[in-house]
Amino acid sequence: MNTHDHNAIVSAEGAPLGAARRSYQDLDYPWRAPTTPLAGFLEASAREWVLGQGLLPAGLLSSRFAPINVGLLTALSYPTAPTEMQNLFAQLLAWIFIQDDEVDNAKDAHDPERLAALYQRHLTILAGGAVDVTDAPVHRALADLRSRFAEHADAEWLEWFLESMRGFWMEGVVEETRLRAAGAVPDKRTYVRVREHSIGILPFLDFVELAHATFLPRIVAADPVLQLLRRRTARIVTYANDVFSFEKERRAGDPNNLVHLLMHHEGLSFVDAVDRVVAIHDDEVRRYQADVASLDPAIRAVPGVAMVVEGQRYWMRGALDWQKRSLRYAGGRTMLDEQH
Repeated sequence: MNTHDHNAIVSAEGAPLGAARRSYQDLDYPWRAPTTPLAGFLEASAREWVLGQGLLPAGLLSSRFAPINVGLLTALSYPTAPTEMQNLFAQLLAWIFIQDDEVDNAKDAHDPERLAALYQRHLTILAGGAVDVTDAPVHRALADLRSRFAEHADAEWLEWFLESMRGFWMEGVVEETRLRAAGAVPDKRTYVRVREHSIGILPFLDFVELAHATFLPRIVAADPVLQLLRRRTARIVTYANDVFSFEKERRAGDPNNLVHLLMHHEGLSFVDAVDRVVAIHDDEVRRYQADVASLDPAIRAVPGVAMVVEGQRYWMRGALDWQKRSLRYAGGRTMLDEQH
């Protein structure tokens, strides 16, 4: 197995169309969703934190914050984490989504250099850089989050997490913005390379270790198969997200979506493109399971590895179930239902 082959759309793209019509309802996993008793509490706590940090005025909470439903996403994705940690993650998710929407809605949203400068400032704060009262609320809020999760982390984890966030912003969002500014629909290789980062899952997989105060030795975390499992998790979440977010991204003129890419490059209809993406998703899930089974027994025996794999599964399942329920994707679900 070539564990470095992270640029190929999987073989399911060659599956015949129409033989067994698939829809977003067919997206599923062989592991069950957890119960979410803390979802309401986490939502309310994140809402108060957003208000307290000045990230949104009260008048925009209903339209800009409530549809995201960060409490549900957190409860689904970190169901075994202590309440304190789930609360912290819900607030970070709120910060990420609000910041993402601010970037999308900005007049210079297509300016990759402006974004790169903004994200470099964020990275400086995540590295421990100081802020003061003259800084914008978004910077002060990020510093608040960083100070709180740094209390639970070791130095190696903080460096690892900082690199994940750098990848998310610089190799993901900024590169997507370059493509969008150029009016270019990426080829398949570019799409996968960029979207593995821009989906934003890799930093939140790092939080699985933080949530349970169990940090893998970095030499173990760097194991090629464990790294491939991280990337496969990001791809799986991406493929499902591209189905639900197609309508939202089409309205925004964003070409970085696999459904759109297949429609553009292969001339597929919307329905056929969704069918193909679901097949690609399912094939990636099968490959993920095969890679889990192929883990070296010595790696598998390291304390925390089983927890990391379980955390990946919670994220895949959680992101899917959240997208089926969150108002953020209501327009996408309506479009999918009308077409199918």
